[in-house]
Amino acid sequence: MNTGRDRFRRPLQWLLAPIVGAVAGLAYALMFDVEALHSAVRGVFIGTPILLYERGVILRRWRNVIRQAATPVFVVATIATYVLMILIGNAAAGTALHHLLGYMSTAREAMVMSESGLLYSLGVSTLVAFVLRLRDLIGPSLFTSLLLGRYHRPIKEERIFLFLDVSGSTHFADRY
Repeated sequence: MNTGRDRFRRPLQWLLAPIVGAVAGLAYALMFDVEALHSAVRGVFIGTPILLYERGVILRRWRNVIRQAATPVFVVATIATYVLMILIGNAAAGTALHHLLGYMSTAREAMVMSESGLLYSLGVSTLVAFVLRLRDLIGPSLFTSLLLGRYHRPIKEERIFLFLDVSGSTHFADRY
């Protein structure tokens, strides 16, 4: 069921995903001393599909199938999905850079990805996916509270516990 909050989040995800990808690409450019614009474009083309996949916007059925698999199968299938998305995103970025900005002498050269680029993309994607899954697991408000350090300052709370003993419940449980 779509709530009003979901309708607000979808456009936000479509805007936020390319920004996160571009920032990851710029970080790669700083670490490996390569052209910042080219890295940012590659980051957008690589990061956007992976983030949208993780949020269930694209390839939702495949994502749900592998999430129900055993952990080793899930890990291998997720890594394979990421690698495929990274390679396709890099090829699309290289093609766009070649045709729009004249990057490299041929589109084929522009599509080639370095080993460090693949490992970096896979590492960043895995880290982002881990953070998103952790957020989904513990809930957005608790995750935000952990990030903001609210649990380093304990607060005193009063709690009430109610114990019920329903007449005949033991007999009912034994019978059914």
